[in-house]
Amino acid sequence: MNPDIKTLWVNALRSGEYTKGHGQLFEKGRHEDPDRHCALGVLAEEAGKAGVLTIDPLALDHTRFGPIDNHFYIPSAVAEWAGGLAADDQQEVVTKNDRRDWSGEEPTRTTFEEMADYIEENL
Repeated sequence: MNPDIKTLWVNALRSGEYTKGHGQLFEKGRHEDPDRHCALGVLAEEAGKAGVLTIDPLALDHTRFGPIDNHFYIPSAVAEWAGGLAADDQQEVVTKNDRRDWSGEEPTRTTFEEMADYIEENL
């Protein structure tokens, strides 16, 4: 992975700008709810800001990032921009992003901070 893009991505995950989601790259917030992104969705948003792809601000879901084959994975243009983020690496990010911890009274999901730590250490 391109080290500059990795730094951009982990900084975005830690910025507080994005609300954590799961199950797809993006989900438009309803009523008072904020928009939600998975970790890969944050990377796609940052790619949009960099001009790598056009973001559809009216889209309600992963179609925000244009046509893609799988709503879990980023468009190929984003993967290439990131320095060749392979499908196996994307699958690991999806798995970690959507993981639940059932050890407490209420199940919790991986935080963006934990995702940023994982990305720094493994990609």
